[in-house]
Amino acid sequence: VHVSSGTLASANEFHIGRGVGAYGALSITGGTVTSASWLCVGLNNDHAVLNQSAGSLTVTANRMTIGAGGAGSVGVVNLSGGTFTDNVGIFVGENGTGTLNISGTAAATLGDLKFANAASSLAGSVNLLGGTLTANSITKGTSSEAGVYEINFNGGLLKAGASSATFFAELPNTTAYVRSGGANIDTNNFNITITEPLVAPTGNGVNAPTVTTGGAGYLDTPLVTIARGAGDTTGTGATAVANLTNGVVTSITITNRGNGYTQPPVFTLSGGGATTEATVTATANSANTGGGLTKTGAGVLTLGGDNTYTGATLVNAGTLNLGVSGNISNSSTITLNGATAKLVKTSSSELLRPVVINQGSIDGSGIIDSVTVANLATNTLDAANGGNGELGINKLVFQGAATINVAHSGFNASRTFFADNITTNSAGKVVVNATNSNGAWQAGDYPVIMYSGTFTGAASHFQVGTITGLAAQQTATIINAAGSGIFLRISGDSLTWTGNQNGNWGTTAIGGSSNWNYPSTGQNSEFSNGSPVLFNDNSTRLNVVLTSNVSPSTVVFDNSFSDYTITTSGSFGITGGGSLIKNGMAKVTIATINTFTGSTTINAGVLQLGNGSVDGSIATSS
Repeated sequence: VHVSSGTLASANEFHIGRGVGAYGALSITGGTVTSASWLCVGLNNDHAVLNQSAGSLTVTANRMTIGAGGAGSVGVVNLSGGTFTDNVGIFVGENGTGTLNISGTAAATLGDLKFANAASSLAGSVNLLGGTLTANSITKGTSSEAGVYEINFNGGLLKAGASSATFFAELPNTTAYVRSGGANIDTNNFNITITEPLVAPTGNGVNAPTVTTGGAGYLDTPLVTIARGAGDTTGTGATAVANLTNGVVTSITITNRGNGYTQPPVFTLSGGGATTEATVTATANSANTGGGLTKTGAGVLTLGGDNTYTGATLVNAGTLNLGVSGNISNSSTITLNGATAKLVKTSSSELLRPVVINQGSIDGSGIIDSVTVANLATNTLDAANGGNGELGINKLVFQGAATINVAHSGFNASRTFFADNITTNSAGKVVVNATNSNGAWQAGDYPVIMYSGTFTGAASHFQVGTITGLAAQQTATIINAAGSGIFLRISGDSLTWTGNQNGNWGTTAIGGSSNWNYPSTGQNSEFSNGSPVLFNDNSTRLNVVLTSNVSPSTVVFDNSFSDYTITTSGSFGITGGGSLIKNGMAKVTIATINTFTGSTTINAGVLQLGNGSVDGSIATSS
């Protein structure tokens, strides 16, 4: 059947090939074709071919199934243009053998792509040569023990249709090859996980045969099968399609070169309704070559498993996450090439290949062998992926401007970096941003990048960025401790409670020994609104009385052994836009009505509102 225009609609199931040993074909070069239910390509131990180069083909209920009925069922679907839609999905090799080739400008949209679905299923091959395949998942059903299933990434685009932690799980008897055209994956604003290893092809693959005689009278595309040549015991997986002009076979296109062929294969053409069969002659095999991975689209692609593809890894948009078991250390390079491009490493294995950040960011933990950061201020290094930990980089090169984000908890590093060797230059500044979960900084040196080898550059190539929680009287600088690391040096302290004079906290000067000081200098001071304040274990006056409303920028309780109580001599409280942070294992009881609008964070210990007789509160916006 040939459809070039108009509409062909099936009210029920649509069968191509129906009966043992039969052959059927449908070629769509335009128009609209619709199946109301199952679209079967090879229904009952027969051979069938579906070609689409233009127009639209839609299955409105159930699936398209390729190699649908019986072990002898063989189906081939060639999508080279137009649109194909089946919101349920496709079986490839449901009961027999199925091949799906997507090439050219074809756009196929599925629910799921499913290999096999019965104990008789023998083989299924999906070859992404071009075009776009959009799917919610790639799965596999029941098959024979000897069944072999492949997806061959070779230039086409795989596009996610939904978020899924099992988008492409590691499937039995199934291999995902990344061939010379590469794997192109668009996460399409979804988060997906692929734990099926993406591997390089092996050994020799087949090449297109020579058409010796083109035959005559072909009504449609004959089926091409490829068998091992004499003496070959390892070749597997190769597929091909025949090309026709005016009923004559003009060439054979290899859609999957296969793996491990040691002898020229045997090509057989069957079906097509020829008056004279074509003949072809095999040519010599040649070595397979692998390709790389290109990640596009917003969203996260998580790779698990031992991926052995050998080409370059490009992240042009969104996040590539190397999961806990993920490894891409055979990839030649990993390059970030977009404003939203991000590499996250949570894998336990060392990433041995060089990472180049032309534009983008990296995050994670473990060790990366080499990172080169291009001269761009928005190129960013983070560590630990939002948790606590270090990211190690054996060789870290900044070619100019960049950004580093670090975090600390008190003097302890929460998220920092270590390296063997660091190189910087004067082409731009590396901006260091830092936070401290204690909410306040004490005077001292805080690690940014520790190094064990050499530092080729200067501390002046780094620049202080945003230091969250830095008090007005504090300053931050970047220093190089030779042979040790790059540090953020904080000079000055937060105003720290001593209670040396009495237990009052207010905006009126106390005089005498005062109730506050700066620990690094020992200088006593009075409280003034807008100052960050710290309560720690160094004071013995633990009952603090508010004698006026106070508006500190930050209130930090860092008490592990001493319990504090905050009360008021009137109806005073903590006001303004500041925040409150509770660290340490001891307790703080607040028996005042407070209206501050910043955040309240409890990192450790107990924060109690009210003391049983007097209420305490914080604002609902806090």
